[in-house]
Amino acid sequence: MGREVELKLMAREAQAAERFLGHALIARYAQGEGEALQLSSIYYDTPNFELRDKGMALRVRRSGDRWEQTLKTAGTSQGGLSRRGEWQWALAGPELRPDLVDGALWPPGLKEPAKRLRAVFRTDFQRDIRRIALPAGALEAERASVLIEAAWDRGHISTQGIHPEKVEEICEVELELKQGEPEALFDFALAAAAGLALFPWDMSKAERGYRLLGLSSGRKAASPGGLCVGETTEALFLSCMNGAIGFWIRKVERFYHAGACEYLRDTLAAIQDMGRLLSFFRPLLHDEDRRAWDSAFGHAAERLRRRLGIVSGAVAETVPAWDEADAAMVLSMVRWVYCRGWRDRWDVRHRRMASLPPSLFFGERIDQYKRWFAEADRRWRN
Repeated sequence: MGREVELKLMAREAQAAERFLGHALIARYAQGEGEALQLSSIYYDTPNFELRDKGMALRVRRSGDRWEQTLKTAGTSQGGLSRRGEWQWALAGPELRPDLVDGALWPPGLKEPAKRLRAVFRTDFQRDIRRIALPAGALEAERASVLIEAAWDRGHISTQGIHPEKVEEICEVELELKQGEPEALFDFALAAAAGLALFPWDMSKAERGYRLLGLSSGRKAASPGGLCVGETTEALFLSCMNGAIGFWIRKVERFYHAGACEYLRDTLAAIQDMGRLLSFFRPLLHDEDRRAWDSAFGHAAERLRRRLGIVSGAVAETVPAWDEADAAMVLSMVRWVYCRGWRDRWDVRHRRMASLPPSLFFGERIDQYKRWFAEADRRWRN
């Protein structure tokens, strides 16, 4: 069993992904000439989608004359960065082999998977791969060496030959960490994607396939879940920021696929929520961080208001779900939250406030904030 750590970036246009793979950082540190593969996969589930309900995905993939079966278990996906368990088995041909899977890996209660599993959708795409070996100091002076596999996938997801045909385009960049710390994926992406509309994306190909069938992804939304007894104020801030970022990305995903302007309004609400969080937790943050993010949120909100004005008087399909500035800001915010970047400027006072339980941090206003967090919790889970 392996543990996959991957950062996914969605491209609105193929040129953005192509320019990403052509970045000077990749050209300088790529190992070899790269590789182009034609990949075809069939995904399987039970008639009542028990694997999808558990956040799992089972596929058989063909690459040239090789066949491979893969099972991915439920994991976490936040801000485009996913972590999940992955098992792989080489196959002699295209037939699914449920007998190779350890029984403990199947969802509880799933009986006779060999008899119940069926094809549900497929993916067909070209994958252009670059393997990048970044020496120590290539991204930051103190960063150790890093090995990253960058892939540009372009093709489609479909129900061809399985259900009444539906098709959706694939055009995305995946960065898989082979060696090093996950922070390096963000630093590499921020450098190589600068000026490109490559947006952090939580929805996997499997989730998009289930969406073609009219099903939700089965992915659980991050949220603060209320004020936990004994939780520190910093832990609550981290949970809230992850909830708001996940809500923003999820609504961008939905606008991209459905074109309904209500999802753009929701992304504006997410930005406003993050601004409020910076205000609520102000004693944890250095003034320079707070001012920088306040400015970034203000510019992002203005861009969204202009886009909403266009949507109200135009066909939604003509309005981009994000632009280069949105992509860079969300990726930077995800990195800041994942790496707890607010700690970089901390002094003794910040550390003391962060370690307090929320009841002491908020004091007499605790009931007011509890109500706001409860409302946000419901909203971010939507």
